[in-house]
Amino acid sequence: MSSEAGDKFLDHVEEYLGPQAGEMPADAFGTDRGFTVSLHNSADGELVSAVTNGLRFRSEVASPLPQELVVTLYADQEDEALHLAGSAAELAISVGEGMEFDEVIPSEEPLVPDTEIYGVIATSHPYIEEDDFENMPDEDGKPTLMILTLVPITRAEIAFIEAEGADALYERWESEETDLLDIHREG
Repeated sequence: MSSEAGDKFLDHVEEYLGPQAGEMPADAFGTDRGFTVSLHNSADGELVSAVTNGLRFRSEVASPLPQELVVTLYADQEDEALHLAGSAAELAISVGEGMEFDEVIPSEEPLVPDTEIYGVIATSHPYIEEDDFENMPDEDGKPTLMILTLVPITRAEIAFIEAEGADALYERWESEETDLLDIHREG
């Protein structure tokens, strides 16, 4: 990765999610995972976003555009955000495929202990309005990188998606003003 490309990605992420506040190195668990996970704090300090950096360079991850993943939660859920972003990136590497919008990654067990979170859904960032965040453009405005947001979902929400579809869940979240930033929300 060129330093310029890395700086451009970091600048892009910081523009939308806030300054980098820390990083989990690629070898945090004893072996090189081939990507880091950086932490970004919102300007008001209320939110933290865990962002993968390096997934886009993994040749075994097939996708239309290179991808990185982000999980945004309340600031006191930093460890959970790191875990969810890192685990999803490891899964993408192991299966050899990137994620698609509205794709659900379910789990038989809670992804975060002592919560109702049994999966994540890949979507656009629910709290960023501009499309340029998800599709990082080059100098000509053409997308060069897809940044997918992973929203933690409950077992009941997974069942709802299976029955009604992702769009119906998004509408439900909006009508019920669901707090998508809190992994301790009820199903």
